[in-house]
Amino acid sequence: MIDDLAVMIEKESRTNGKRFDALEEKMATKQDLFQMEGRIMSKIDDIHLELKNHDRRILALEKIVKP
Repeated sequence: MIDDLAVMIEKESRTNGKRFDALEEKMATKQDLFQMEGRIMSKIDDIHLELKNHDRRILALEKIVKP
């Protein structure tokens, strides 16, 4: 009976270990996705600023051309 209990505990321990490994993998994947999203958002902000500066230059040139 004690041997059966030990076998059950060992099986449950292995099962829990596999579940934990799967959760760790999912968490790592989500962290990678969050980092990628952060890089994308940063690039979008950079592009937005560049477009704003471009619009300002166009407006300045229009003022020069059309006084």
